[in-house]
This record gives sequence, C-alpha cells and structure tokens, in this order.
Amino acid sequence: MTLDPGATGPSSQTDPGVGPLLASLACLLLVSVLLTWLGVVARSGASFSLLWPANAALVGILLRFYPRAGLLHLLIALLGFLLVDACYGTPWRKSLLLNGANILTVAIAWLSLRRQGLGPEGLISATAIPKLMLRCQPALLAGALCGGAAVVWLGGASGLKSTIMWYLAELINFSVLLPSLLTLPDSWRQCRQSLWRDRHYLGPALVLLLLVPLLHQYLSGPGLLVLPVPALIWLALSGNRFFTCLATSAASLYMFTVLDEQLLHQWSKDAATVYSFRAGITILALSAITTACAVAERDQLFARLQQVASHDYLTGVLNRGAFCEQAEQRMARHGGALLLIDVDHFKKINDEFGHPTGDTVLIRLCRRLETLLPPRALLGRMGGEEFAVWLPTGEPQALQAQAERLIQGVAEPHLMEGMRITVSGGLRRAQGAQTLSELLADADLALYRAKQEGRHRWCWAPLA
Repeated sequence: MTLDPGATGPSSQTDPGVGPLLASLACLLLVSVLLTWLGVVARSGASFSLLWPANAALVGILLRFYPRAGLLHLLIALLGFLLVDACYGTPWRKSLLLNGANILTVAIAWLSLRRQGLGPEGLISATAIPKLMLRCQPALLAGALCGGAAVVWLGGASGLKSTIMWYLAELINFSVLLPSLLTLPDSWRQCRQSLWRDRHYLGPALVLLLLVPLLHQYLSGPGLLVLPVPALIWLALSGNRFFTCLATSAASLYMFTVLDEQLLHQWSKDAATVYSFRAGITILALSAITTACAVAERDQLFARLQQVASHDYLTGVLNRGAFCEQAEQRMARHGGALLLIDVDHFKKINDEFGHPTGDTVLIRLCRRLETLLPPRALLGRMGGEEFAVWLPTGEPQALQAQAERLIQGVAEPHLMEGMRITVSGGLRRAQGAQTLSELLADADLALYRAKQEGRHRWCWAPLA
C-alpha cells in the first residue's frame, strides 16, 4: 500500500506536504468518529448494530477523497472506531473483535475497488451497480464471517444467524451508501445544475417520499417495503444517479428507524422474516440505482449520437445541416448576418505539405475562430475548406468590426509553423423575408469578389 508523501521518512518534518497530510488525517478521524457514533447509538445494547454506516461510507470516502490512501488511513479509521467505543465504555475485547471485523471489511472493499477509477463520471451503465456490488462481496463475506465469530465468542446468538444478519446489514449499507458517495458531484455548482436540470423529476419524487411517513400511520406489514417504490422509480427515470442514491438512502434509513425495535424482537423469534426484510430493502435499493445508471448511460449515448449527427467529424464544429438549421431559427427570431470564410490557397497547402497537414490547418483554424467569435455566434463547416459564421448582430459598424477581427485574427499569430495561413470572407446581412439559402448565395458572391481583389480580406454582399 502507498502512504501519502511526508507520512514517513527522516525528512517528513520539513516536507511541505506534512501539513495537508495531517489535516486530511484529522478529517478522516473526525468522519470515522461521527459514523461510528451513529452505529453505536443504533446498537442499543445489542451485539451489533442494525444500522452501521461507517464501513460503506469510509470505503466511499477513501475512494473519492483519498486517492493516495494507504495503511495509515486504515489505522486512523480503526482509531475512530475504538475511540467511540471507549467513550461509551464498551469492553475492550468486544470493541477489538467487532471493530476488527469492521476494518477488515473496509480494507478488503477498498483494495478491491481502488483501481476501478470510480467517481462521478463512472457508474454509467446498466451493469455498473451489479459489478460494483460483486466486487464488494469478498469484503462483505469476510467481515460477516469474522463478525459472526466475534459475536459467538462474546456469548451472543448462534454463529450462523449472526453471520447472516451481519452480511445482510452490510449488503444494505453498501447498496445505498457507497453509490451515493461515488456519484457525489465534484462541486456545489454541478449539484445546483443537476438540481435545476432534473427539477421536473425531483419535485414529484420529493412529494411522494414525504407521503411515506403519512401512509405508514395507516399501513403495516410487507406493504411498508413498497411505499417508496413510486418515488424512487420516478427519480431513477431522470438518470440522476446521485439524487436517486440519496433518496434510496433516505428511504432505507426511514425503514430502519421505524422498524428497528420490531426487527430486533422479531429476529430472536423468526430470523427468516428479518432476513427477508433486509433482502427486500437491498433489492429495492439496487433496482432503483441500477435503473438510474442505465438511464444515465442511455442519455450519454444519445448525447454522443447527437454530437456525431450535428458536428463535423474532423474539426468538431457544426456540420452544414446543423448550422443551417440553427442559423435559420436565429434568423427568424433575431436577424443577424452571415459570414462565409474560405482558406486561401488551400489546394496548394495540400499539394505541397500533404493532406494530413491540411487537416491540421482546418482544425487549428476552427480553434482560432472559436476564440475570436462574439457571444451567441455560430460556426459551421460548409464543406472542404469553407466555413460559415452566423453573427447575431445586424448593425453595419459592429458587423464590420467583427468580420475584420475574424479575418485578421486568423493570420496572426501563425496557425502553422513555417507557413502563413490567411482566409477570405463574404458578409451578408439578413434583411426582410430572405431565406438562408439566398443569404448563402449572396455571401458566396461576396467571398468570390474578395478572392479576386487579392485574398486575406472580406467584402460586403450588396443589399437587394
């Protein structure tokens, strides 16, 4: 395992990374203490807790926020476990045995997942969540076996019942908490954008979730398990993985909150019912989150198809069809002007330097034009070395300045080392009931005139 720089070695005291390392370890210890406290509170004197979020949450935190985590971080997490038990007066033997099983679960799951590149951009496929849970199985099984043995050693329930209960509890925790942390947006800005984009899904889902506590007052039995289903499925259809995971976590937590005492009492008499309940919660959570991942994959593939269908394969700018469609819409609403641009002596470039160099010229030309375009302008490739720019303004002086900036801006600084690339242009203002085809024809005539007058310039197309 790789430790953070500055964690060991004789020069660690002077290493500038020691301060940030200590701060990150302190944060990890604090998080470990808080998560353990939640689990100990839920333990309520039993051999182990009905809800133990620490293991799954710590795995997600290490994967997302500690890319250089190692043995030291695992020891810090274990220290957090032990500190909370010490504060509650838990016998040292019980604390070491149970928390040994917990840190074993964290370590194995972290080792299994750390090289998978998991993060907000991951978990986008219909099989992502099943694969994630499959990779966690060695950790869950090892932790359950050790935890069950520890409970027996401490004089608790039978080994088989304890092992199964431990495993199902961890399975639920990893099903609802780990995906939530792995799909957490990188910034608050991304979170706000996600909220706004999916507001039509989030609003109704929130209302449906708020109805669950109200309906619970009048329902009991197995029907409680399906109360959150409409909200979770509706939210999953948005493809928003993080908020689906968050809602699933909240629904599962509520189920445990209202049924924890009943579960403990029921387990002592009829363990199969409790196992069934936990398995049902797990299937519900994984179904909703898997649906969200599948929808996210579909949306991503659709976005790629749109990109391919509307953009030029070489330069990445709009292709002719997409440019004309968007330019016509803008012309109908706001007016504007069309500037046709053609690379000067492009055939000579291809003949002397080869077509790969010519392709590089076109690519760099588009990148340069994109930096020079005014806001709300459009850039499209019409074919070969000819490009079109839709300028949003129709004022002659502003158009003249923008056209001059584009034509002159391409030439300086040089696009390619050892050669000076210039362009010519033809500009036509939109006026009256003209169609885009007519504007293109007029701008093409103006471009031809600019070529005749010496190139590296632009010309107005006369108004009809």
